[in-house]
Amino acid sequence: MNIIKTLFILAITTSNIFGQTDSTNSVNIIIENIDTEVEGSFIIKLFNNEENWLEKGLETEIKNLKVFSDSIIVKFNNLKIGNEYAISVLHDEDNDEELDMSFFPPGPSEGVGVSNNKFRLGPPSWEDAKFLITKDTLNLIIEMNY
Repeated sequence: MNIIKTLFILAITTSNIFGQTDSTNSVNIIIENIDTEVEGSFIIKLFNNEENWLEKGLETEIKNLKVFSDSIIVKFNNLKIGNEYAISVLHDEDNDEELDMSFFPPGPSEGVGVSNNKFRLGPPSWEDAKFLITKDTLNLIIEMNY
């Protein structure tokens, strides 16, 4: 599986190097550690500023998909070079499009992931999750936490 991911990233990256003349680029997100025993769908949200971070309805872009393997690759295109973005991932086990929480132990009761993989007590901060779009296609790995 790692060889397939590496070849896929290499193919996407090299195809974007040539002929790029505008001021936008893309990010490839590799989501790993997916619990395939759990049903539901994945909601991957892209945010473009701290004020909108994790606010429902204020996402820059959303991808919603079913997953049948322990890792997936998702691509967001047309991101402005020089801008900061952040990504949140929800394994929405009950397909209600909401993050379900548990009281004991406190925290999410569904799988979650965030760009830069920095987790703490409470929601991830913009500062911990943000990344900068540069001239090259960016490849990020997000580890799911259950």
